[in-house]
This record gives sequence, structure tokens and C-alpha cells, in this order.
Amino acid sequence: MMTVPEVAERLRVALSTVYALVESGKLQAFRIGPNDGAIRVSEEQFAAYLDACRSLPHSEAESNQMT
Repeated sequence: MMTVPEVAERLRVALSTVYALVESGKLQAFRIGPNDGAIRVSEEQFAAYLDACRSLPHSEAESNQMT
């Protein structure tokens, strides 16, 4: 499982971008712990997001990474 900073580093985007991707549902994640919990992304969830980006037209994939 990866933390938000680890996902951001692998995608080379800001932390806020990862939070926005999770909140929008574009990047699936687990919330672990009380209240809203800590966000964790599995390798499978990360790979699914990358696959979804590959299937989008180029301009949409860029907007997903800049969101």
C-alpha cells in the first residue's frame, strides 16, 4: 500500500492532485482508521488508474494528471 506522498512522487504531481483524484473517484483508494482515515492506494488501484489514463484521449489524460 502506498501513501499519498508516495503516489504523488510516482506520478510526479502535487499532493493536492492525488487528494483530488481520490475525492473524484478517478483513483480508487482505501481509508484506514477512524473518522475519514488515512488514505492508502494499492498497487492494483494505482495500475488501474494508469490503465484508465492510457485509454483516454491525450488531452483528457493530461487534465486528469493536472487535476
